[in-house]
Amino acid sequence: MLEFRDIVTPVDCLVTETTTLQEAVEIFREKKWNLLPVTDTEKNLLGVFTRSGLYQMILEGSPLETAILPYIKKEARSIRIDTPYREIEQIVKTSKVGTGVVLDEQDKVIGLLTKTEMVVALLKSANTLKDQLETILQHSNIGVLMTDGRMQMIYANEAFTKISGRTLDSIISRKLGDIFPGLLNGDDTPHHYEKFKSILHISSYETVNHEEGKILLFQDISEFEKMAEELETVKKLKLTIETT
Repeated sequence: MLEFRDIVTPVDCLVTETTTLQEAVEIFREKKWNLLPVTDTEKNLLGVFTRSGLYQMILEGSPLETAILPYIKKEARSIRIDTPYREIEQIVKTSKVGTGVVLDEQDKVIGLLTKTEMVVALLKSANTLKDQLETILQHSNIGVLMTDGRMQMIYANEAFTKISGRTLDSIISRKLGDIFPGLLNGDDTPHHYEKFKSILHISSYETVNHEEGKILLFQDISEFEKMAEELETVKKLKLTIETT
């Protein structure tokens, strides 16, 4: 499993309130970072010096020996290296900051993490097909079933429980054929599955044990059928009115 610290960019230079414009320019040029964490000599975070601050100093004609102190942003997004996965996930979803400063367990600056790296980390941490499906389809209205190579069900999403009328506990770890007999019989091409009023799509994937597992997608068409029935009722009513 990928760990948070594995995707953190280490900060191996010291930027303080007395760092000069020239020193900052050289660090930006070498590191290609979007911001520099500003610390004291003990690596305690004091703020950040951004590229915007750098450009402002240059536009104002500041001498190269000018200290960056007046241009330091005191409010800085920081993330501890021991931050739980769920909190990192929320940061990715809600943060408007492109780069965060990473602190160790003693709140000392140790690195940087860009939002791009955060997203990549979340995707890589979902390192099984089951996790990836759960991440992608947790809010989908398509019902999803997934089996391992022994046709034992290892995943079902909430949409499928609504379509099938079953609870997750009654599905997971059961044999597919035991509770849905005949489901895999016949053609693998998309077809109408009357029992759940769905279009059924079946595909295969290779498990980590090099066996063949199944992914079943149920596209609920009950609403369409209901609309068709209502339309047919309207047509009959219209015909009745016209013939009376």
